[in-house]
Amino acid sequence: MSSLDVNTGRSEFELIYPREGARVLLDLQPTGRSGHSMVSDESNLYILGGYNPLGRVLNQQGRPTVLEELWKFNFATRQWSKIEAAGCPNTCASSSMVMRGTSIYVFGGTSYPFGHIISNTLKVCDIAHVKPDGSGAFWDVMETNPNVFNNQDTGDNLPPRAYGQSIIFHGDYVYTFGGAIGFYNEAVADMHRLNLRTLIWEVLVPSGEVPKGRYKQEIVKDAHSFYIFGGGRLRKAQPVDIIYGYSYARNAWTKYTTHPDPQFGTPKPRSSFGLVQVYRDVYICGGQHYGPDVRETDILDDIWHFSLNTFTWRKLSTRLPKPVYFHRVAISPSMHMYLYGGVHLDGRRSHKVYRYRLPFQVPKLMELCWDVLSRSWKNLHREDPKELRLVHGIPADFCDRLF
Repeated sequence: MSSLDVNTGRSEFELIYPREGARVLLDLQPTGRSGHSMVSDESNLYILGGYNPLGRVLNQQGRPTVLEELWKFNFATRQWSKIEAAGCPNTCASSSMVMRGTSIYVFGGTSYPFGHIISNTLKVCDIAHVKPDGSGAFWDVMETNPNVFNNQDTGDNLPPRAYGQSIIFHGDYVYTFGGAIGFYNEAVADMHRLNLRTLIWEVLVPSGEVPKGRYKQEIVKDAHSFYIFGGGRLRKAQPVDIIYGYSYARNAWTKYTTHPDPQFGTPKPRSSFGLVQVYRDVYICGGQHYGPDVRETDILDDIWHFSLNTFTWRKLSTRLPKPVYFHRVAISPSMHMYLYGGVHLDGRRSHKVYRYRLPFQVPKLMELCWDVLSRSWKNLHREDPKELRLVHGIPADFCDRLF
């Protein structure tokens, strides 16, 4: 269990998977990876795709390819299971993924070799009816710009094929920003919007100071705007002490200079880092930083807190278990930040799951109780949910989280 000091922000990462001394069968867990996508709901982490040069996945020509698969990791049972959903996107490295309700939306991405096969397709997977054996889901292509198919639309308003871009849901619209359009091409700063009622894309030309093109940036949002942190261009990382906010109502960019930590200043510029948002608190961790000499690359292990209320940075005393980039992080109901995957200093891809109790966040009492119970009950995944509910008195909502 991680310790926590709310006043100092000190905490420790807890290794969640694999358990110490546990024997793990390779077919029952995802291989280590980087460039994957990850989201969470109240029950599970969901990871899609990614890449491992030392992995077992080869195409028909015997060359490495991306990991075309969707896995889930249950917070309570600490077990991985593969979701056998037909139609998994093949461009699932550096794709953008968002969860709304029980549906996972995936946009863009690339296959291997990177930057040669690129997507601008929006695919959806509804995981509401996934069974314990992983069946019961499928991927569906969202057919946008319907008039293209009857020659009434040229399709010029479609977003470019790209990877490492961002997607943002707001009201009846999906917004996309940025992305790399080829391995040796500069990233773009394009903005597009999809109307979810008509399924028609439009090109946006915002006013204000437009941010430079970038990929593998991170996005947070409030009711009125979304904000861009960091990101990369050719052998260059964008700063995070300068952020750009996009106003939905005004279709305009605003450039913001943030306030430094009084002792540690502001975080280094970075791309391919992790970020989670809890209300108006933002946490970033790790990533890749380029020095003045393009051959100088720092792999980072720091963690920072940013307030959307004051636009002030605060460096936390905790560090990641190892320096890492191309990893992903997500939040659980118990206010833990879960960390999975990424590239370490030796080039290896991590397969471990860690978690860290976020400072300045107080979970609900029932979430704390459920966390203690599920952590202590080692074989919880083997129990009958009906017995858990009727004999042990566990609320049905929590029993439903076990699958």
